[in-house]
Amino acid sequence: MEFFAGANTKNGFYSIFEEVFSDSERLYIIKGSCGCGKSTLMKKIALRAEELGLAAERIFCSGDPDSLDGVIIPERGVAFCDGTAPHVMEVKYPCVRESIWNLGAFHNAEVLLPHRSEIIGLTDKKSAHYAAAYRALAAAGKLRSCADSLVYESLDLQAINRFAEKTVKKAGGGDGKVRRLFASAFTKNGLKVLPAFGKADTLVSIKGPGAAPDVFLRCAAQAAADGGQGCFLSLSATDAERIDSVYFPGSGTLFTSLKNPPCAGYNREKIVNLTRFADKEICSGVKNRVRLLKKAVDAAEQQAMAELGYAADAHRRLEKIYISGTDFDALDDYSERLIGSIGLA
Repeated sequence: MEFFAGANTKNGFYSIFEEVFSDSERLYIIKGSCGCGKSTLMKKIALRAEELGLAAERIFCSGDPDSLDGVIIPERGVAFCDGTAPHVMEVKYPCVRESIWNLGAFHNAEVLLPHRSEIIGLTDKKSAHYAAAYRALAAAGKLRSCADSLVYESLDLQAINRFAEKTVKKAGGGDGKVRRLFASAFTKNGLKVLPAFGKADTLVSIKGPGAAPDVFLRCAAQAAADGGQGCFLSLSATDAERIDSVYFPGSGTLFTSLKNPPCAGYNREKIVNLTRFADKEICSGVKNRVRLLKKAVDAAEQQAMAELGYAADAHRRLEKIYISGTDFDALDDYSERLIGSIGLA
């Protein structure tokens, strides 16, 4: 599996790290500044695990989708995560469950101290750009809610709920456990969707006016929970109160409202159009207002993307500085010892 455990949303950074790693018997929390090799170490761990025939779940960074924020090896009951801001993770049960791997120990203070002012300035600039991005996403969220509210009263909510319950019963299966994740993240390049659920047997694309797809997916999730069916819920990248996908591993059925489905492929596709559950007269009457609001949403999200780009640039410059002050030979030796200590050498 490949997914995100946090996202840049209308309410700021939204983390479900504690939840995602809750089933792991052993958790190694990796600390250190940007550029110290946290992601590189986790990529190496994932590859070593797969070379041994073990499945490795990769958790990507929403700020930099080319980097890892975590790795889970379910068969070993072990996990690894980046425990630095904005998804700070700390030790609760020292040694018996969590351990700290401090890669920051390989920084050379003598090399880094002359860059003190630059490091502080870039760090503050990065934070300021993220704050500006969150304000833009908050504005986009309010505008989207306004657009949805215009259509919401046209929806036959009871009919959508009955349809969702009926549909979920056919999809069923699983162990009754509901697991949340982010299959997508809002980045400086827009929405990044990962193949979180591998290859699906059946892809069910949910379409409809306004918040209709979210209503259906919420009803589907509730029906699954009430019926004791196991499923994965993918939270919306910019609004964690919404759901963009529901996946039933027992049957391989994936319901999604995303244009780019969060899977590596599928055997068959169905399209569910919820327009039949909406009053056509009401929808027609608010059509132009909804279109204007959606344009405003796009403009706000474009601004958010620009701010995330500025933040990424500050991050790259910080990485360059810290890389110049890191003893990578010593760090590589340490990393190999760590990998050996968990039986992946």
